Amino acid sequence: MGMSIRTNTGGNTSCRNLKRSSKKGDGNLQKLASGYQINRSADDASGLGITEKMRAQISALTNVVDGCGDGVNLVKTADGYLGEMQDMIVRMTELAEKSADGILDDEVDRAALQKEMNHLGAEIDRIAETANFNGNDLFKADAIMRDVKKIIQVQTPVRYSEFLKDCNNLPDSKCLSTGKDSTVVYLAEQTGKYILQNNNDKSCLEGKAIYYAEGPKSFIASNDPVPSDEYIRSQLGISSSEPYMQNDFGYNNGTFRISPMPKFVEGDDDEGSVTANALKNALNTELSNHNNEISCFIDKKIYYTKTQPVDAFVGASDLDPAQIKQQLGSEEYNTANIITKGRQYSIPEDTEITVQEPDNKEIVLQVGETSERADKLAINIYDMHTDKLFKSVTQVIQTGAKTHTYTTPGGQYHVWDVSGNSSGADAETGTVTTTGGTHTVTVPEYETINLNAIVGNNETSGYENAVTFDISTQENAISNLESIRNASEFISLVRADYGSKENRLDYTINNINTSVENVSAAKSRIKDTDMAKEIMAYTQNNVLQQSAQSMLAQANTRPQDALQLLQ
Repeated sequence: MGMSIRTNTGGNTSCRNLKRSSKKGDGNLQKLASGYQINRSADDASGLGITEKMRAQISALTNVVDGCGDGVNLVKTADGYLGEMQDMIVRMTELAEKSADGILDDEVDRAALQKEMNHLGAEIDRIAETANFNGNDLFKADAIMRDVKKIIQVQTPVRYSEFLKDCNNLPDSKCLSTGKDSTVVYLAEQTGKYILQNNNDKSCLEGKAIYYAEGPKSFIASNDPVPSDEYIRSQLGISSSEPYMQNDFGYNNGTFRISPMPKFVEGDDDEGSVTANALKNALNTELSNHNNEISCFIDKKIYYTKTQPVDAFVGASDLDPAQIKQQLGSEEYNTANIITKGRQYSIPEDTEITVQEPDNKEIVLQVGETSERADKLAINIYDMHTDKLFKSVTQVIQTGAKTHTYTTPGGQYHVWDVSGNSSGADAETGTVTTTGGTHTVTVPEYETINLNAIVGNNETSGYENAVTFDISTQENAISNLESIRNASEFISLVRADYGSKENRLDYTINNINTSVENVSAAKSRIKDTDMAKEIMAYTQNNVLQQSAQSMLAQANTRPQDALQLLQ
């Protein structure tokens, strides 16, 4: 290369290398100062995406640990209250045992024991009413109504309705829960009344459902569309916390016949087989077009040609003759009536129904990083007021039974089946005569009796519905001993529930801490600066920078050498 003063090629090269080594040195300094190998996306685009996801995961898990710790404190607080309640229940057991002793006097001794019993119950109500954790009630659970699917077995109660000419003779059931027979009879009575109120036409139940609740209470309404929950409750006269049941009516035992005896077409030598087959095909086609619902034959007739080949179809009973002739393609045709018989409705056996039942309120804790159900833990809030804790013990006993007699009238009707036979009818007229009959239904009667003594306690307790165990007599004290033990066992079960969830939360915290440690290590490997490696690179770039500076100084002296030639 010649000697030139216009272009300092050596200087340009030295300057370029100086800039590059200076930029790398600046990068080394930034990584050494921040401690991060990735400070911006240009450093490592994919690594930044990975580590940012890890950072979000670590942050979420760290917050979950704090939340689980709060959950542990919550159940510990609740368990502490329950421990005091259980101590009071133990004392109640001692009081009942003392009152059961025959040597005590009702007016003095047992009255004093009853006062302490009342105050213990009042204290349980106070705890249930006021205990909370960060404003969340611990033992004051407002019931939440949930839809629960259940199987109910009702043995065709509407079979009674055919005989319910005097429905008021049937006894009222005291309670639907007293037994299946009681439910069957009650639903039969209500269904029978509804049919009779609709001119004894069972088709009034099509598309309907019966809704019923304890009491018993019931009403029948259209099921298309399904009535709202508010409307059902208003009709039954029940509150938002009381359960009710619903069941649709099922169509049963539908039959049909052709009447009077159809005329066979000319040339039909095979005992009416051609006519029968044509009619049978027309009937089956109509059924198939209506999802095999027998009710499709109501107010219908069957029309068929008088000559072979036999063509037939089912149409409206008031169909215009011109339309019939056009569809059959014949000027002459025969007509037969289609009679439906045995239209019966029932509440099917083993039917899945929707029951609204109260459920306890929950406090849901976040125990994982996702919104999935598996990453949530529900802490049940049990209502520990005395009216829920001290329950009446009842027993249903059968006190007797009543037998009811119903009479069905006889009658005549015409039948003909599609095979050409008279189906037991008179050979010429096709008439079948039935005779009336007497039917009996035996209905058991029940009574509910109390096995323990529960009395109100709102004079001592501030809770409106407060109750307590009555130990004011030896008999009542004895009857309540088992009930008090049951209350203690229930508290033990609740404490066991809380204790198991506290242990689970402890394991969850340990597991999450381990996860945070491992994910942090993985993030550090990608994002954190390897100080030894980075210092080595910085030293190398620093030496190169100094070398470039020296060479740039040497390159800048070359034009001066060229000027020496001009002297």
